Formats: sequence, structure tokens, C-alpha cells
Amino acid sequence: MLNHRLQFVSKLSRRFVSNSASSDLLYEVRVYQCHPKKFPEFIKLNSSDDFKERLKASKPLGSWRTEVGTLSQVFHIWPYPSVAERAAVRQSLAGNERWTAFYPKLADTWQWQTSHLCRNIGRVPDEPVFKPGFYYYIYSQNAGNVFLDNFCIPENSAESVAILAKFKVVVGDPVGAVYAVLNCSDVDAGYQLLADNEKVLHESKSSSSLIYPLPVSPMQ
Repeated sequence: MLNHRLQFVSKLSRRFVSNSASSDLLYEVRVYQCHPKKFPEFIKLNSSDDFKERLKASKPLGSWRTEVGTLSQVFHIWPYPSVAERAAVRQSLAGNERWTAFYPKLADTWQWQTSHLCRNIGRVPDEPVFKPGFYYYIYSQNAGNVFLDNFCIPENSAESVAILAKFKVVVGDPVGAVYAVLNCSDVDAGYQLLADNEKVLHESKSSSSLIYPLPVSPMQ
């Protein structure tokens, strides 16, 4: 019965990821801060066959590591049809002996982790706009909706930079904060967009990071 439910949840996750127009999907944004000395070990473990037990349960929208910003950090986005289905996935993993034996090795590489349940703001594609491309992510406290109302892509940048997705925190701290993922055709185009929006980013109490996809990430 558990395996049957796990297969059902996995199919639902894939179906909802591909439905770009859906506004009902729940997105969990997870951030992990790794020990600097153990970060290479995390990258190795993340690409292992044991980690693929996690991917059998449900698929991420994307997973990245930081290159500039807060270093030794990992950024994951996981879609779920509902909070209840998220709980079912995690319950199934708790009963997976291979995963429970592997998980402590992975957790030993972290200093801390956060989890936020979010709703998407606008369209969420299931593949990059620019492929292969480069990525930045923005975390904004979004006080007074300053980030959502004012962050923009100038017309002269639209052919090289896109907002891949935006997620607003519903459960987490602080509620109303926004995570946004930028996808760009070259790394300098993303840098210039952030520079063009410097005032908005400052007023909305935002931070930004250059991020690279992990090997297991669907977004490359």
C-alpha cells in the first residue's frame, strides 16, 4: 500500500510540474547551509545512487549551489499538489531503509537548513528559458510588496534575461517574503539586471546569489 501511494504521489508531482498554468501547486523552498570543508562531500553525496532514492519519491523543480553570495549553500525547490501529499512523500521516505541509512551522512554536511511553503506568482515553466543558461536567485523580504511591484526587466534585456519563477512565502519566516529565480543567456546579463534594479533590491531588503545547477537538477 505504501509503495502504491508513493507511485501515485510521484506521478502527481510530475503532472503538476509540467502544468505551467497551475496556480494551485504548493512549492517548498529549502535552503541548506553546508560546512565549507564538507561542501565537496555534499556535492558527491547529492550525485550518488543513494540520493536517487529521494528522487524516486518526488522530483524537484530545480536544485542549485551558490557560486557568489552566501557560499557553501544549496537551494532546492520542490513542487507538491498539497501539504498532505508532501507529508505522504516524507512518510514514505521515513519508511525507506536505504534512504534512512543514507540521510545521516547527508545531514552531517549541514550547519543549518530552512524550509518555506510558498505559492507561485505567475507562470512556472518545467524547463529553462535559456538552455544552457545561467541562474541567479533573489531572496526578498518584500516589505510592502516593493519587490513584486517594482522589480522589472528592461526591454533591452528581455532577450537575455528572464524571471524563471517567483514564489511567495505562505508558511515560513517571514510570511510574504519572495524567492525569485532568474535565468539568463550569459552570466553578465544577469549581473547587469541586478545592477539596474539596485534601488528596488535595497528598498525591498533583498539579497542575491549567483547559483549553478547541481548534477541532479532538472534545470541545467
